Amino acid sequence: MNLLSLEQAQKSYGEKVLLKQANFYLNEGEKVGIIGINGTGKTTLLRILAGTEVPDEGSRTVANHVVLRFLEQNPQMPADMSVLEYVLQGEKEEDRWILEPDAKTLLMTFELNDFNQPCGQLSGGQKKRAALAKTLLRPADILILDEPMNGLDNKGVDEIRKLILDLKKEGRSIILASHNREDIQILCDQVYEMDNGKIIG
Repeated sequence: MNLLSLEQAQKSYGEKVLLKQANFYLNEGEKVGIIGINGTGKTTLLRILAGTEVPDEGSRTVANHVVLRFLEQNPQMPADMSVLEYVLQGEKEEDRWILEPDAKTLLMTFELNDFNQPCGQLSGGQKKRAALAKTLLRPADILILDEPMNGLDNKGVDEIRKLILDLKKEGRSIILASHNREDIQILCDQVYEMDNGKIIG
């Protein structure tokens, strides 16, 4: 079953063309890797797939009732907000007390044990782990992960790899972008390469 598709997508910023007639299809249970050096259009592609950006041309289609979660490469979080508040941000008040234990468990899994620590005091790697906890707080049919290991030390990379492998075993559909070919080959079943705005593979 097809969950997500992008057809003939074009996207430009000024004179720079970041996507050129891009086609992408994700079926249920697929784990797809997007490889490419910085500036080849990976982040733009993922944002369009996630629905946070709109292509200048082309169409994006998501199957009915499909829940999608997106981890940005450089997550933005209010400096004075606690890490726990950040993970629960956007949740309805009546759901927060149900989700709070899960949020704390995820944060402890990522060694963020001070739930009241302001986000402004987090390192780059800690911010990435907090953002991943937020992404995983609710179940999703599709996970879109933009450079989830970027900025982490070796231990952090191993932790995220293990987590993604566990999600893979659960049958989640995953789109993972990375400039690290080893990560893509370990974690994904299909690999596409971004080259000058085109998807090759």
